[in-house]
Amino acid sequence: MRLFPHVPWFSFTRQQTGFTKSLSNAPYYQVAQALARRLPGTGKRAYATNLSRKRRSVTNRAIKHNSNKSSLKTCTMNSKKGTCDSPIVWTLHGQKAGDNNQVLALAESLGWGWTEKHMQYISLELIPNRLLGVTLLGLKRRQSDDLGPPWPDLVISAGRRNEPVARWIRKQTGGHCRLVHIGRPWARPKHFDLIVTTPQYDLPKMPNILYNELPLHRIDREKLESAAQRWKPEFAHLPRPWFAVLVGGNSSCSQFTTAGLRYLARSANAIAASKNGALLVTTSARSPKGTLAVMKKEINVPALFFDYNDRHSANPYYGFLALADRFIVTAESISMLTESCATGKPVYLYDTSRPEHAGEPSEPNFITIEPRHPVRTLGTWLRNHLGPKRLRRDITRIHKNLLQQKRILLLGEAGDETTLSMDDEDLENTVCRVKDLFQKTG
Repeated sequence: MRLFPHVPWFSFTRQQTGFTKSLSNAPYYQVAQALARRLPGTGKRAYATNLSRKRRSVTNRAIKHNSNKSSLKTCTMNSKKGTCDSPIVWTLHGQKAGDNNQVLALAESLGWGWTEKHMQYISLELIPNRLLGVTLLGLKRRQSDDLGPPWPDLVISAGRRNEPVARWIRKQTGGHCRLVHIGRPWARPKHFDLIVTTPQYDLPKMPNILYNELPLHRIDREKLESAAQRWKPEFAHLPRPWFAVLVGGNSSCSQFTTAGLRYLARSANAIAASKNGALLVTTSARSPKGTLAVMKKEINVPALFFDYNDRHSANPYYGFLALADRFIVTAESISMLTESCATGKPVYLYDTSRPEHAGEPSEPNFITIEPRHPVRTLGTWLRNHLGPKRLRRDITRIHKNLLQQKRILLLGEAGDETTLSMDDEDLENTVCRVKDLFQKTG
């Protein structure tokens, strides 16, 4: 039976919002929230009512895409069991593409649908965020998506800047919203229902912390098959096998040099030449200026080059993942390493920190190294030397695990290439742990 059929949907939505807000701390909060999620007589959730105009179309596309896998039903909360047929899910998005991709990977796999909330931050967000913990003072409110009822049952976040926002949202729900954080939280782990992390972080062993071997990713057979159809004609002139060279960039633990890039290019060229194959070379957002210019001089096998900064050409990255027969990946990019491993094909690791990968030290360096901001450099030093152990990061732990399991090989070293299954147990386990949060008694 339709509730209040004489009330226009727009006024009813406004009434729902006020009603929910007034009862946010009352015992009947869950009932009010369930009412607020459905527009009367439409059978659809009011997802778009709280989105800013600039992000609305993007979010609607994401929800529509995911709704093909699972119908977006209203969540009927059971106050005794705390279960929910289809919870309202918000994903918090920040500045880092790697964090955002992990958040979306989990949201897609849950099959519940989701609403994207894109956040913009002030330059000194660290001060209010660290001092207050639960706050929105670190946000640029006008540039960020709206945060208001109907409130979510689940918030998925990643990155330090999104933590205070996620905790603020839960406070508005009277503690009913579950928080899932991906990566390394700066706040104490007790503030989250589930933390999904990897061995690169020094987090303690706790019931609410799930350790995965690799970060979450969005690579699956369907995406690869679609990319293969799109890009195969573009690569058809190149002889097989195809070797994809995925080049990252400078980081706090890795610095590219002319000598190192020449070693990378020469090694990739030699492998492709030995198989009468071709190279598919791409840079990324952090690649220093001049990277491709240095590498092209050392490559004489058939090759296709893509400059990440070329805004006039389509990015063939997914085509590389779908069609390459083997991968050579720079070690500082855990995201590209994870996605390459997810294809199940052989992967070689190039690590600038290893002396054998550094090239000739006497060679002059022509690579443009953009200096890090002094405040950021100081922050990294303080975090690693004076901060809590859980804030430290060591990506070599992931490298060592993969090397020991023979899942990857070091560039330049002999060994048997490994072809793996594309089944992603990490993602499956993560989805199960998140769904378990809604099976626990309240």
